[in-house]
Amino acid sequence: MTATLTFNPPASSHTFAVQKSVVSFLVNPSNLDAYYIDADTYQLISRISLVLKVALGVSLVALVIGVFVSPILVLEMFFVLHVGFFSIALLQEVQPTLATVGSLSIGVNGYN
Repeated sequence: MTATLTFNPPASSHTFAVQKSVVSFLVNPSNLDAYYIDADTYQLISRISLVLKVALGVSLVALVIGVFVSPILVLEMFFVLHVGFFSIALLQEVQPTLATVGSLSIGVNGYN
């Protein structure tokens, strides 16, 4: 199947350098089969996402409290969360229930 994109700038825009252009490319939809997931799996994904967000919140509160008690120990314990997040991020094929770890990127990496 071939797809074609045509860009035709309006004459009223006064863009002398932008010309009419056409791009055609071949789309090969037979690369992989689609995986269909049961409705129960989606419910499990939402529950696991909630559990992971609660665990992240508890660990961030423990980090803030622990900085005043033993900073080195708490930072090393928080490093376990980083290792878990980055190990999931490096996987090529992630199960749907583990894919929810990607939503923890703000808590683990900070706001980018």
